[in-house]
Amino acid sequence: TLPQGWDGLGASYILVVASLLQLCSYAVIGSIELSMPLWVVSPDGMGYQSQRTGMACFGTCFIILQALKRMKPHLSSLSIQKNPSRSVQIGILTSCISLACIYLIPLTSKHDKSLLGLLCLSTLGAFIYLGLVLGVMAVDHIRATAISSSNDCSNLPSGLAFMQSHKSSPVLVFLGRLV
Repeated sequence: TLPQGWDGLGASYILVVASLLQLCSYAVIGSIELSMPLWVVSPDGMGYQSQRTGMACFGTCFIILQALKRMKPHLSSLSIQKNPSRSVQIGILTSCISLACIYLIPLTSKHDKSLLGLLCLSTLGAFIYLGLVLGVMAVDHIRATAISSSNDCSNLPSGLAFMQSHKSSPVLVFLGRLV
């Protein structure tokens, strides 16, 4: 719970900010999900054929499964519960650095020929995914904490009082994906 709020802010305002952050994070996730496959197969991007694209997807999924198997107990209990704002920052920073590095792969390797480029793409794709998962889980924890801490929604701006219920989360996910 938030006994005194964070930095003098009330739980209702933290709820509004966390809901807007959740909406923006799902908009970013939707745009990455749409643009990454197109970039991988486009000639200006990686220029992969279907066989190399499948190998990159398999490598990414394998890395994600291995990482989640080892990191799941630590993600849920340690970092997110103790300091959710730092978890959001780490997740966003991991995804941003990985997105910046993934742009450099076609500049340093030959299109559709380099095994090192394929491995780098798989690893960076996994880092992008894991960073986004960490960020979204931390934002959800902040939002759930603010919901449980605010007993009334009298301090919320009009029209945003529905955010206090847990049922508003699917609406934010849908709006974020729609954007």
